[in-house]
Amino acid sequence: MIDDMLPWGLLALAIFWAVGAYNRLVRLRGAVLAAFPPLDARLSQCITLLQEPAPLRFDPSRTQPLLLASSLWTGLNGACTQFDVALRVVRRQVMDPEAVAALRTAHDTLHTWWERLVQDTAYPADHLPAAWQMAWLENRRQVAEAGEVFNQAVRAHNEAIGQFPALLLARLFGFRAAGVL
Repeated sequence: MIDDMLPWGLLALAIFWAVGAYNRLVRLRGAVLAAFPPLDARLSQCITLLQEPAPLRFDPSRTQPLLLASSLWTGLNGACTQFDVALRVVRRQVMDPEAVAALRTAHDTLHTWWERLVQDTAYPADHLPAAWQMAWLENRRQVAEAGEVFNQAVRAHNEAIGQFPALLLARLFGFRAAGVL
């Protein structure tokens, strides 16, 4: 009699394990999806900050404000547009590693242009207002904090779908590795 129940017991154990493992994978995916909106809000603040009117400094010998005439300002605006497009794609596909990689690249490009603008406007006539620079630095700190929370959730998710035997369920139900920012 016990020999007849053993296969059924093992089958029940396997089913309970599968349900538990699947629920864990869903919970970890949900954690990644929940960690993105705070990061999205901080990243959107970068765009908002750069879309505010540029701090203009006039030189009487010029007809245009110095920053608006700057090719660096144009480059920064172009990087901002690229970043905005990449962020919109990730909003629709948070779990897509290629989309997140494109966002990471756009974010790095945006910061490179910002640093170049800050270095180029180090002269008194072109100087960026300190409040604008402080707002940028504060936003950068907040993005780093929210990004770390997101990256931890992604790492936990990716670890879980890579572990045997949950790996089998992950493949069966289409769980894929997500990308870190």
